Amino acid sequence: MEAKLKEIDAARKTKITKVDKHGLELVPSSSPEIFVGGKEYIAAHPKVAFEQDAYQGRFAIATGDIEPGTIIVEENPHCSVVDGEHALKNCQYCFISVDQPIACPMCASVVFCSTICERLANKGFHRVECPVLEVLFRNGASVNCLLAMRIVSQRHYSFFNDKKNKLKDYLKDNCKKNIIKKQNYRFDDYDNVFFLCRNEHLRSKDDLTHYACMSIYLLRLLKAAKYFPFEVEDEVLTNDEAYIGGLILRHLQLLQFNAHEISELINNKKVVLEVGIQARYENVTIGAGLYPTLALFNHSCDPSIVRYNIKNKMVVRTIKPVKSGDIIYENYGPLYMTQPVQERQDILKKNYWFECLCIPCVEIWPTFNEMHENELRIPCATEQCPFVFSVRTEDDPFLTCDYCKKMTSILPAVKGLMVLDEILPEAEELFGKGDLDNAMRKFLQGLEILYKYTRPPHPEIIKVQHRIRVCMIHKGNKSYDYKFLDIV
Repeated sequence: MEAKLKEIDAARKTKITKVDKHGLELVPSSSPEIFVGGKEYIAAHPKVAFEQDAYQGRFAIATGDIEPGTIIVEENPHCSVVDGEHALKNCQYCFISVDQPIACPMCASVVFCSTICERLANKGFHRVECPVLEVLFRNGASVNCLLAMRIVSQRHYSFFNDKKNKLKDYLKDNCKKNIIKKQNYRFDDYDNVFFLCRNEHLRSKDDLTHYACMSIYLLRLLKAAKYFPFEVEDEVLTNDEAYIGGLILRHLQLLQFNAHEISELINNKKVVLEVGIQARYENVTIGAGLYPTLALFNHSCDPSIVRYNIKNKMVVRTIKPVKSGDIIYENYGPLYMTQPVQERQDILKKNYWFECLCIPCVEIWPTFNEMHENELRIPCATEQCPFVFSVRTEDDPFLTCDYCKKMTSILPAVKGLMVLDEILPEAEELFGKGDLDNAMRKFLQGLEILYKYTRPPHPEIIKVQHRIRVCMIHKGNKSYDYKFLDIV
């Protein structure tokens, strides 16, 4: 910490205005890809729609076939924060890793990558947070607390005051009014944030008390930071102040289930074994953000997507073929490849308050280490039949389906999979050279072949998806001194 503070002081004295990232890029950059969103959900792919039912709440569904590797969400955060651990390592405004930090003129709690980011922050959220952020960091405030405050601090009091008549009834207990729907669903529309899931009907009195105390604490910090455009008294709570406190309470509740981490790649000195593949990198969390569109996706332990960050923007890509009518799942942390079913269930019940009924949980799929390399899962050849054969190389190539009682030959699948003997070595060679864009294209070709002839869970699918994920996250944030060659 002392060394970093000295760097900040040196940066202030030398008046560095901007870090030249071109001289620091040690990983080949990808060409930017053009994303065009839909008409209603402008941050989502036109083939992604959102539906709602009593059990699942809101969820994402495909309205057409989507190829693996497709960007299906590209969204700026409604708000985002760099966490306390990285507050002197990453720009508080745009989140990039900095080696020559620009300091705030008034505090030593944050750094910026340029004078532009510093000015933008101090014209917005940091103008309010500057005198109190150190207190939050020192007291170990969670990123959700920081986000709950930033939703407020990034806008003037007048913005929320203007919405008071429209929103005040929704802050009452057991409000039955319908949510406010808009023609366009945007990341910067506060109403979309306000109506995100809070699971308020499941909360205990102790839980409500805890969040109420935290909202009061954050409200007092806002009062101390002179957020309100009128005189305030420390021991007096006015109706206007209580209204903002009520909003903060709501923010804390919804952030528990809807915030997403923001991450960057760093080199890891230790060799890590991931699904049988060695790596010397780590994708570390540097902060968090609230992405209103991404928040509508539900969880599966076998997700449809991979997400990564470019600065504080979220990019979401498919990691498997998605058919029209399929629900598109993201992942809240637990994965079937690495964690047994009971461990996943315990984590999800504790953190997100639901019992997972995804296919890997219901069918009790094995973890990667429990799988057999020489076993294939071949789907029944009968159209619409859900049965999948588990076969080994020594088994009879003609099998009778237990479900539809018809015969299936595994020979076409075995022949089709032989193409992988050419595609995957080429992909690995490109990957080893650091040509990640072309490597990803090859791995995606291989993945489509695997899904055409086989079904998960299978170790080859997992390993190919892992390589694709590595290629994808390398399109996102990296520490300024990150080197790709150190991971292979």
